[in-house]
Amino acid sequence: MDDIKNVHVGHRERMINKFVSNPDAMADHELLEVLLFACIPRKDTNALAHRVLRTFGSLEKVFNADVKDLMKVDGIGKKAATYIKVNGLIVNRIKNAKKQENINMSSFYKIKDLVVEEFMGLKEEQFIVYLLDKRFKRITTLTYKNDKPDSVFIEPSELVSAFAIHKPSHLILAHNHPSGNVSPSKADDLNTGRIFVICSLHNVTLLDHVIVFEHKAYSYYQESRLDKIKKTSDFDAIFSNNVKGYLMEE
Repeated sequence: MDDIKNVHVGHRERMINKFVSNPDAMADHELLEVLLFACIPRKDTNALAHRVLRTFGSLEKVFNADVKDLMKVDGIGKKAATYIKVNGLIVNRIKNAKKQENINMSSFYKIKDLVVEEFMGLKEEQFIVYLLDKRFKRITTLTYKNDKPDSVFIEPSELVSAFAIHKPSHLILAHNHPSGNVSPSKADDLNTGRIFVICSLHNVTLLDHVIVFEHKAYSYYQESRLDKIKKTSDFDAIFSNNVKGYLMEE
């Protein structure tokens, strides 16, 4: 029994070393076998990996399978099925994020559908900050929310830290109004002014503030409200943040 156990442990170690040294050389069943090490510690996952792949046909179909369907495979319990599904969701979200990074965010009409989709179905207020490079490509997305359904506060120190890490050239602010009215409130204007000042101090251009509800969207830039807010700040006379490129045209 001990000999069998030692052989089993040695096989796992060899597979892990193979993965570390040359992961691209691993076959699909080997990748799945190594993945299952984490949730099935005492069984042979090689035969199980082959069985799972035969059942679904490909790694893509394995990771897109429903938890209940995964559990129909002999040897896959709830824990293993959940582990596979979580990894699949992570991969899909990374793929979707990569696709969105290539979106040009240089105008309201180019980002409107994206922003509306981000907030679709949300019942509580939430802020999203898009950090962009100098070519208006998204670097990353920051999401802010709290326990109050109708109030969100963006911590200035967190935003400054994000600037230091990602070094953006531009910023677009977006949030939703669960009430259904996308017209800006005084609080929205105040928050926009605060974000503008923070951006100005760190040489980042605030391009727009978009408010959405379902398929409706209000653009501070499009409605010239952003210019009015900038003019009320003394920083506007000190910092020049006028950037040609964020357009109103469709």
